[in-house]
Amino acid sequence: MVFSLILASAVATGAVAAPSVTCVKTTIKANGHTSENSVASPSGSRDADRYALQLVRMFNVERSRDEKVEPATGYVLVETYPNGSFGMSIIDLKGQVLPTCDRPAVGSGT
Repeated sequence: MVFSLILASAVATGAVAAPSVTCVKTTIKANGHTSENSVASPSGSRDADRYALQLVRMFNVERSRDEKVEPATGYVLVETYPNGSFGMSIIDLKGQVLPTCDRPAVGSGT
């Protein structure tokens, strides 16, 4: 949803160029914070890859106090646009990580 809003605003201003896509391996701990972040598949842009790592490190999945959640390790796709906007599969998938660096099926994420 957030990605769609950012993309829509970028389209409206005519600032859309092909994004750099970085796949980041991460673990979402029981408390919702990410850890053990590393670039699993680089985008070809060192700046985009560094930015993707920063975004994933800052991400926090909200948990309710009574919610019991096991840590989950997987992948997050981060799309970085030249104008600074971004999209993350973890946002589109409501805090879930992907099992691989492959894009999810149409209609289920980034």
